[in-house]
Amino acid sequence: MGAMARRTFDDPRGDRTPADAPNQLVRLRRASLLGSSFETLWCRLHLVVNWYLAALVGFGGGFLGRSALAQRLDSPSALSRAKRLCERSEIQSCYRVGLRYARPTKGPRDLREASIWFEKACRLGHGRSCSNLAYQYRFGKGLKADLKRSLRYLERACELSFGAGCFHLANLYFEGKGVKRSYRRADDLLQKACRLHFFLSCTNLGYLYETGHGVTPSAQKAAEYYRIACEGGEALACYNLGVFYEQGRGVAKDPKQGAHWHRKACLKGNEKGCYNLAVLYQHGVGVKKSDVSATQFFARACVRNHAIACTQLALALLEGRGIRKSAKKAAEMLEKACRLGHRPSCPSRASTKPPPRPTK
Repeated sequence: MGAMARRTFDDPRGDRTPADAPNQLVRLRRASLLGSSFETLWCRLHLVVNWYLAALVGFGGGFLGRSALAQRLDSPSALSRAKRLCERSEIQSCYRVGLRYARPTKGPRDLREASIWFEKACRLGHGRSCSNLAYQYRFGKGLKADLKRSLRYLERACELSFGAGCFHLANLYFEGKGVKRSYRRADDLLQKACRLHFFLSCTNLGYLYETGHGVTPSAQKAAEYYRIACEGGEALACYNLGVFYEQGRGVAKDPKQGAHWHRKACLKGNEKGCYNLAVLYQHGVGVKKSDVSATQFFARACVRNHAIACTQLALALLEGRGIRKSAKKAAEMLEKACRLGHRPSCPSRASTKPPPRPTK
């Protein structure tokens, strides 16, 4: 959904209306007739991008994040005690020591040492530690990069019912990295990860069923998985489900439900959810028409770097629609949209062509 605009003015002297503002408003209004097709295209593109970037999201779980477990081992005595407990096969202590070296709150990082303790924990049946080792071998973090070993540790993590391990293993099967590409195997692994409440897997399952990669295409199943993922906190899944309700794909067409799921996406941080909800308020589709609400959600999307939302916010500022008029702020929003890559919002360059000759 959305509108595109062309920035043709730059008035550094404050809120004085630029001379060509009327033409600017006409162009912006015409652009708003583009309708919903633009943002729908972005939905499809974003799904693909989401899949390929997913392998770098949360790999290894706690390894990449700070943990109270590691912070408690700051003192030498606490660290020594945890090591002794690990030697007695206390799984959590092995993991805590590994995490202490991987993400120390004090002192230098020692990923090689971390791998030793993660290895101990993995052998004892700690799935997260196996996934951490897979991460280290996959990207050469403290260990020599070795994709085959990374695969083995992911297999072990998944066998131990660690959802992230199943998820990342599925990504490798989807991409055919280190293994023969198999969408069906990827689907099986994602099913398991989703059941284990690793909800990004549910989002990608929705993608598989929407596109038919290794499974029979089913918009209904895609919608079901997007719903599960959204309720598990995945903003992109909320957005996709909102688009499904807008289009009537896999669910009965229902603009109110579309607005409901876009709102959830927006509140979870998805800029496209904010943008689509703003357009629904702008046109009174599925919600009561409200210029104030539309402008507020365009502003939310713009803050999250949605370029076209910034142009829409600029239009609202120029017209005083749902917000106080300000040509200066409108210019700033168009400048931001331009910086974000939305070329129609950039200042137009003077044409170098001679004016056309008058016809007789």
